[in-house]
Amino acid sequence: MEKVVVSLGGSVLVPGEDDARYVHALAQLLQSLSSRVKLFVVTGGGRVARYYIETGRSIGIGERTLDEFGIAVTRLNARLLSAALRGRANREPATAYAEAARLARRYPIVVMGGTRPGHTTDRVSASLAR
Repeated sequence: MEKVVVSLGGSVLVPGEDDARYVHALAQLLQSLSSRVKLFVVTGGGRVARYYIETGRSIGIGERTLDEFGIAVTRLNARLLSAALRGRANREPATAYAEAARLARRYPIVVMGGTRPGHTTDRVSASLAR
């Protein structure tokens, strides 16, 4: 089965207007696609991550910790999407590429957020696609 990696920005996942209906529709679309391809979805942090990072930076928190804030938000977004997928995806976001590969044997959709400080979710998506 063909592998498809979707990089889903946090602000795309939770646009700020009618979020519940949007997330539900997105989950239905991904479920439909998963019958034809093996899906890996990497969620970004969006506005919420930027808020925590900017606030933390303004009070002097170090870059590594700020990255960890962002990663936490990406994983929270991944959990929201996983819950909306109702058993068709891993409940807890994958935190590493090897884990994502293992989960792909069990689930039609694998969801993950950030992996480690210094890596954007765009980088995670590109690495996962290789």
